[in-house]
Amino acid sequence: MLGASCDVWYDFDWLAVIGHNQPKFAGCTDLTDAISRFAQQRRKEPILLLTDKSEVAFSEIVTRDKYIAVVRAEDFLRHATESDRSALFFLNIISASGAISSTGSSPLALDRIVARVDDDQTRISLKTLVSGIWHKLSAVSDRKALHDLIRTEKFLPDDVMDVAVLRSRQDSIVELRKMVHRNAVEQQFQQWFLGNPWVFGTDCVRILDDRRIDVENVADCLTASFDGHLDIIELKRPGSKFWSKNRDHDNLVPHADLVKAITQAVNYQYQLELQMDNVSTVERLGGHPIAKPRSWLVHGRSNGWDPSEFRAQRLLNGSYASIQVLTYDQVIARAARFVSDHS
Repeated sequence: MLGASCDVWYDFDWLAVIGHNQPKFAGCTDLTDAISRFAQQRRKEPILLLTDKSEVAFSEIVTRDKYIAVVRAEDFLRHATESDRSALFFLNIISASGAISSTGSSPLALDRIVARVDDDQTRISLKTLVSGIWHKLSAVSDRKALHDLIRTEKFLPDDVMDVAVLRSRQDSIVELRKMVHRNAVEQQFQQWFLGNPWVFGTDCVRILDDRRIDVENVADCLTASFDGHLDIIELKRPGSKFWSKNRDHDNLVPHADLVKAITQAVNYQYQLELQMDNVSTVERLGGHPIAKPRSWLVHGRSNGWDPSEFRAQRLLNGSYASIQVLTYDQVIARAARFVSDHS
């Protein structure tokens, strides 16, 4: 595509919709540049999919390695000839939805889009664009296969994708429970959290593929927070001990395993902050700024705890300004509550 900075796919008769047979269209450069910058900052391959099969002005499909911006050609071409130029058309909408998630736009994100769009013609009912293909997309890694899938699927303005996302998250919770039950190794939990950053809510928008802080320190997960800064997730096994058997003046005392884990998390925070002015490190980590990084430490289990143990954990977390310690049972409970609230 002439002037395009990413692949452009379409699912309609080009001459009938665009008005000519040339491999270009008004505003192509601006729009694809905006999409490419947005996707590449998140380490995903950018793709623009133009469609005429929906009333939706904009939607997105996010797979493990691709970000596909789905734009209704008619709406885009109208904006490309007005004062609201094509790049602004895209950026105004995408900025309203915030950073992309691991599964695409949620109903809440779409509500924010509607609230932020000023143009009455664009203020339409924005619904999920793709019907029933989210699971297929998430499993497709071959570029041609993904292309063929999108070209052959029927696009419908319904909420099927939202249901698929919720079902996928329910399946992820079941998988996590099984992993906790068998006391899986840390590497398996790293992979699970990499695919499910939503369990930390807005505190974790995305988990980076790169875990290296420097040549000597490698965190379990480096995350981009809602404000764009880097934070840390440190993972220990569910079988790790949380409380010591011995009490001090009848007070619960953190087990040596937990003390070591907290010390390690604090050290990672310190080492990461030392990199805040290292341009090469910041660029390697996606350009995310570094300032007072925080840590989530997932350690041990709390099934069978009595109220005094939960209270002691609350006091422990209250003593740290930048570390929160959760058990795997609490992560599962958070995830289940999130899914319940959005179903």
